[in-house]
Amino acid sequence: MQAASREALAGAAAELDSASEGRSAAALLSLADELFTVVGLLQDQPTLRRALADTATDADARAALAANVFGGKVGDATGSVLESAVRARWSLPSEFAAGLERLAVQAAFASAEADDKLDTVEDELFRFGRIVAGRPDLQGALSEPGASNAQRAGLVDALVGGKVHAVTELLLAARLTGARARHAVQSIEELSDLAALRRERSIAQITTSIALTDDQEQRLVDSLSGIYNRRIALQIALDPDLLGGLVVRVGDEIIDGSTRFRLAAARQWLVR
Repeated sequence: MQAASREALAGAAAELDSASEGRSAAALLSLADELFTVVGLLQDQPTLRRALADTATDADARAALAANVFGGKVGDATGSVLESAVRARWSLPSEFAAGLERLAVQAAFASAEADDKLDTVEDELFRFGRIVAGRPDLQGALSEPGASNAQRAGLVDALVGGKVHAVTELLLAARLTGARARHAVQSIEELSDLAALRRERSIAQITTSIALTDDQEQRLVDSLSGIYNRRIALQIALDPDLLGGLVVRVGDEIIDGSTRFRLAAARQWLVR
């Protein structure tokens, strides 16, 4: 994505986080499904896609057009995310549609997190990707130029319908229809990688000098979940050399509150 589109996506993602807060797994799954439906319509109607992403048109006019097209057909949460995306400045109409699809994927992952099943979804996506990679006949059926989206969706339903988590099923049905179906293995691998990345970012690696009580662990979970606006799970390791305190790592962010770190900082200050 070009710079303007990256900025637009970041703004819409923030709105998605706000709209997702406190919602159940079922509500988040519905949000993801509606966003995927919007993306499908934009892919089928390039004129509408260009109109909604036309930066030469006033943002209020673009938002009004989106409200006229989708008003009453999607929920309030979907509407607020869509309005945020429409009001933003995208480099290209295609990047506008791609950005909405990324938001739909993240909403689906948020649903899996709320259901405490993100690891299950990641595993199912990985396994299905390996199956498709080893089955040229499946790849051919999914990439058949003459096949309709309904036919591809029917094939996906026959393969995984009722056999995997609802989030996995939605993601596969959304990705394995339309143009993306011609790159089925790549599309599934991308989803698997995104799930792994999301899960890693939703795990706090805690290093502590002494074992935490159940109450301390719960308070830490509540605090970190509030900071990152998503459910955070803990992976705890003991390291007596810390002398006291905690080291918290979430993704690339590290919070070092250990006694060892504080002593080292004090020593550096004293020798100045």
